[in-house]
Amino acid sequence: MGRTCHVRPGLTASCIPLLGLIALCLSGAEALQDLNKLEADHWLKAAWKHIARSDTASTPACSADYGIKYIQRWRALADVYCNSSEPDVQQPGSPLAVRSTVECYAHPEADINVCSARNVVTTSSLDFLGAENSGIRGLQNPKPGSIQLVCQRTSDPRAFLRGRLDSNEASRMWLVQAPEFISSSVTADTATYERMQQSCSPSRRIQHPVLMITRVDPENAFHNLEGVVSVFAALAVVQQQVPKQIFQRGLEVVIADDRLPGYFLDIWRRLSHPFSLRVLRQNPYPDNTCFSMLLLAPYTAHTQSLLTYKAGTADEVTCESVVLQAVSMWLRHLFRDLLPADAAISRADIPQGSSLRIPEPSRSGASGHGATDADAYSSSRRHYGPAATLDLAQLQPTPTQSQPPLQQLYVLWLSRSRFERQHEAHLTAWQRARQLTPEQQVQLLVELQRAVLLWNQQTCVPGEKGGCINRSVMFTLQVAELSELHFYPDQISLLMRTGVL
Repeated sequence: MGRTCHVRPGLTASCIPLLGLIALCLSGAEALQDLNKLEADHWLKAAWKHIARSDTASTPACSADYGIKYIQRWRALADVYCNSSEPDVQQPGSPLAVRSTVECYAHPEADINVCSARNVVTTSSLDFLGAENSGIRGLQNPKPGSIQLVCQRTSDPRAFLRGRLDSNEASRMWLVQAPEFISSSVTADTATYERMQQSCSPSRRIQHPVLMITRVDPENAFHNLEGVVSVFAALAVVQQQVPKQIFQRGLEVVIADDRLPGYFLDIWRRLSHPFSLRVLRQNPYPDNTCFSMLLLAPYTAHTQSLLTYKAGTADEVTCESVVLQAVSMWLRHLFRDLLPADAAISRADIPQGSSLRIPEPSRSGASGHGATDADAYSSSRRHYGPAATLDLAQLQPTPTQSQPPLQQLYVLWLSRSRFERQHEAHLTAWQRARQLTPEQQVQLLVELQRAVLLWNQQTCVPGEKGGCINRSVMFTLQVAELSELHFYPDQISLLMRTGVL
């Protein structure tokens, strides 16, 4: 996780469920204007370098189920769901011909898939969602024809849904219930096709790629994080077939369900930047919107990601996963504005007369990835713009503040007491099995405080020689209930300084 986090650098998936909430544990990452946040392969390669010496990550079985070959296996299952056999001929003076394609990738084991569609028209965003709460557990319930495609279906959707059209709800909506297939050569489709020609003209269609997400359980942080992992993996899968320059326009993220806001919306906001995160029910597209590239994210249920289990099975992950390490690095990259105190702030961004100290950029690789990350930190202005960089500058120490001789980190105890008291009558059996009595919590916290005091007592103070241990870290015991804190910035700010969770 980093140079001070008390976790092996090669994260095993068995510890990821806990660390998923703190993937940003010691180093944040900025809201980017570059391509790195959209290049999943970049993070997979960085993750492989990070844990290349692992005894388990490099084994063929681990790579096939949880590493680079896992992504390659998913990519290999690409199939064309909808294609046009009609010639792409444009008569002189006539509008540009419209042709649609849909390519889907069935997951090697799990009941999920990711699709990439070109030249897709939504006749109405609200028709695509359907009447509010009319679907399955807040999912969309689209009207037939709310998506229009100028192509003919070439594959049975069961090929992508493992034959279970009623169990993979979101994919069934995308592939079975919503589409209307239009032909430019069928007289009955002429009016519809001409309308699509207008909608998909270069001046009207949305040129940047759009990612539509349907969430399983946004109130459950673990299941929500499973969706985050699957979106990252899905981007890695489709990007081999999508020209890189398409993502230079950015990626707009759309929430296409009727569920509560839930956790981690700030992840989607930052992935979507500079486009605003769009909640489709609240902010629908205009009728007959044409998307030049529409990515349909996997609808990920429990055990369908790599968190704790081999995706699609109940087999526990027992080796270090390159994919999960890449997700962790990617998340920290997205939140790099939560910088350590030695992050570089451009003097051009500090108002004249300000007493703010401008530290030199660190070359020690503050996030544990080496000098390349230090280089990435070095231009806040380029990534944020002057206004946002001023916000970062306010976090820097003033000249009257002396630099602490030791790094101060938290031993953080995440309590669930208030949550359990509030929901006592509704706790499930497995939640009750994990409960601690107040007496047990007090005993644990007393022992944690004793360990913290002992550590700090044995650590040398400035100028002390002998009789002490020269350590670079001191700890403070902190108790928090994440259910009482906003994910951003409160939870991340707290967890970023955590050494032991």
